[in-house]
This record gives sequence, C-alpha cells and structure tokens, in this order.
Amino acid sequence: MIPSALLSVSSVNRTAAPYSLAPPAQPRQGVIEGAVQGAMQSAVQSGVRRVMPLMLALWLGASLPALAADAPQITPINVNQASVELLTELPGIGPGKAQAIVDDRTANGPFSGSDDLTRVKGIGDSTVANLRDEISF
Repeated sequence: MIPSALLSVSSVNRTAAPYSLAPPAQPRQGVIEGAVQGAMQSAVQSGVRRVMPLMLALWLGASLPALAADAPQITPINVNQASVELLTELPGIGPGKAQAIVDDRTANGPFSGSDDLTRVKGIGDSTVANLRDEISF
C-alpha cells in the first residue's frame, strides 16, 4: 500500500497516482492511442483466429498426399515360399498357425489362392479376408 503522503491527485484525470515530479504528457492523446492500438491488436488477433484453421486445412490438404507417397509400401508375403518366421508377421497368424500353413503346404502342395488357406486348421474366412491384401501366391 502506498502512503497517502506520496500520492498526488492528477488534475487531468482526477485519479490518485504515485507522486511524480513531471505531469503526464498529453494524457488524452495517450488514451486515444492506447484505444486505437488495442482495437488494432484485437482485429489482428481475431483475424488470425479466423485464418489459422483455413491455413491449417490448406497445409494438410497439400501435404497429406506427399506424406502418403513417402509411406513405406508393404510387399505381400508369398505364402507358398514363406518361412514360419515370415508368416508370423501376418496379422492373426501366430507361430502355431504359421507352422500349420507350412505343414499343409508340404503335405498337400502349394496354395493356389487365398481361399485355399481355409484348408489349414484354425484359419477361417475372416482370417483369410484380413490377409487378402498382404499375401500372394
């Protein structure tokens, strides 16, 4: 708290302020300039708030195709040549199913298509549907 002896009352804006030796220089002009600056800053900030989502959308729209082009391409795994270790990289195929695929391939010959995989115990239509894009023959 400022002691009342150190306060002076300004004759221009009639407010109590800490004592100073020099009177404020053109207080009305400062108030007007401050108001104009505040209004300009508010307009700029609201304009930025309006423009930023548009800029973000434009940036994403322009860069997503380029990012997708840089994505690694998945090479399908040839089920008729793959080892047990390689077959386990397929979704839904663990070591047991991978070994069953290799055993069936050895006993019955190569698979001619994805539907032939259903002859392996434990592999059904839903598993084959999930593998269609990731396997070859």
